[in-house]
Amino acid sequence: SCSEHWTAHGDKCYRVFTEQMTWKKAEENCIGLGIGAKLASISSAEEQQFVDEQLLIFGRDLWSGLIFHHRDSMLAWTNGNSVSFTNWAPGEPNVTLKADGCVRVNHNTDQVSE
Repeated sequence: SCSEHWTAHGDKCYRVFTEQMTWKKAEENCIGLGIGAKLASISSAEEQQFVDEQLLIFGRDLWSGLIFHHRDSMLAWTNGNSVSFTNWAPGEPNVTLKADGCVRVNHNTDQVSE
C-alpha cells in the first residue's frame, strides 16, 4: 500500500511532481523525501505502459533514473538495478555526448531520449 499522493504499480509506489525542474533537482527531490524514493527505473514493457499512462494523465515529460556514464560508455539505473529494458525514441540514445547524460521519458511519444 502506498502513502497519500502516491500510486501503486506492482511492488513499487510512484509519485509525479508537476513542477518543471532539472534532472539533478528531481533526483534531490526524491532523495529529500527521506523514504528511500528514487527517480523511476523502468524494467519492463508493462511498467513502461504504466508510466505512459501517468504521463498522459499529467501531460508532462518526466526524468527517469537512467543515466549514461560517458567515461564508461554505459547506461545505469541510479537505484543500482541492471539495464535490461529500454524503449528508445528513434535516434536515441545520443551517445556522441562528451559528458554524462540524463534520460527523459517523453509524454508525446511514450519513448525515452537522452
